[in-house]
Amino acid sequence: MRDEHETLLRQRITRWGSRRADMMGEVRRRDHGWAVKVPRRLKDLQRQLVQARGELSQRLGRAPTASEIADHLDIDHELVVEAVIAGSSYSTRSTDVQAGPDEEYRPFGETLGDVDPNLDTVIDVESVRPISRPCRTANGPS
Repeated sequence: MRDEHETLLRQRITRWGSRRADMMGEVRRRDHGWAVKVPRRLKDLQRQLVQARGELSQRLGRAPTASEIADHLDIDHELVVEAVIAGSSYSTRSTDVQAGPDEEYRPFGETLGDVDPNLDTVIDVESVRPISRPCRTANGPS
């Protein structure tokens, strides 16, 4: 009888250990599958977003808005927006990849905007503006 109990106990421990390993593998897979660091709550929301989009698209006959998805999932609108933005972080695109199908297209990175050369001027003007206004006192302008 004691041998049977020991055998059953060993089997249960072995099964529990393999299930735990499977769970940890799933957690690691989820964490390492993303191109950039994304909070877990937003990662876990992705499956629900996909399902909600599908259901609402069928019912509405169009793509649902973030507010409609939020109402459907009974969550905050901002959380839906954050999750949609985070979902685009699952994979990234190299800036060296061609922007089009032919070799005549420039690399994607060359199609991105550049820093405005007048940005420093705007920053300078906006920094000085508060101190360049005339001071007003209780007796009127000085």
